[in-house]
Amino acid sequence: MARKQRKKEEWENNMVETKSVPDRIVDVIVYFCVALVAFCSVIPMWHVLMSSFSDGKSLLAHVGLVLWPVGGFTLDGYQLIFQNASIVGGYINTIIYTVSFTVIGFLLSAVTGYALSRDTKLKKPVTMALMITMLFGGGMVPTYMVIRALGWVGTPWALVIPGCTNSMYCIMMMNAFNSIPKEMYEASHIDGAGHLSTLFEPKIRVIATQ
Repeated sequence: MARKQRKKEEWENNMVETKSVPDRIVDVIVYFCVALVAFCSVIPMWHVLMSSFSDGKSLLAHVGLVLWPVGGFTLDGYQLIFQNASIVGGYINTIIYTVSFTVIGFLLSAVTGYALSRDTKLKKPVTMALMITMLFGGGMVPTYMVIRALGWVGTPWALVIPGCTNSMYCIMMMNAFNSIPKEMYEASHIDGAGHLSTLFEPKIRVIATQ
C-alpha cells in the first residue's frame, strides 16, 4: 500500500504544472492592467457617490476627487431631490417602461421566433422581411407618421410598442428554437402537447432529461 501511495504522489506531482519566470511576469502584468482598469472604472462612481453624501456649499469649494463626504455626511441632497415630484414620476415611468419592454418584448419575440422555426409556407418570406428591417429603417419621420396614424401620440404606447418589436430578437429566438432537435417537438406532440404548450410549458425540457 505504501508503494502505491508513493507512486500516486509522484504521479500527482508530475501532473502539477509549474509556471516559469516569464509566465509569472506576464501574470503580474495582466493582473496589474486589470486592477488599473477596475480602479479607473470604480473611482468615478465612488466620486459621484461621495459627492451625493457631501454638504453642497463645501462641495462647491472642494477641488479634486471626493474620496470621503466633504463637510460631513448628509442626506440633504437626496431629500431635496425627492421633494420634486417630477423625479419620482420619472423613476416610476422608467420602471413601467422597462418592465413593459421586457415582458411584452419577450412574449412577442418568443411567439414570433417559435412561429418562424416551424416549417410553414410563409417561413422564408417573413424571415426575409425581418432581415430587411434589420438592414434598412424608415427613420424618425415615417415612424412618427405611423404612430400618429395609430393615435398613439402623447401616450405610453408610442414608446412601448416600437421598443418591443425588434426583428433581431425574433431572429435570435428563431435560431434558439431551431437548435432544439425536431425529435423533441415530435415527442411532445405525441404526448399531447400543442403549440402553445410546447412554447410556454417546459415539456420539452422534461422529455429531454428522461
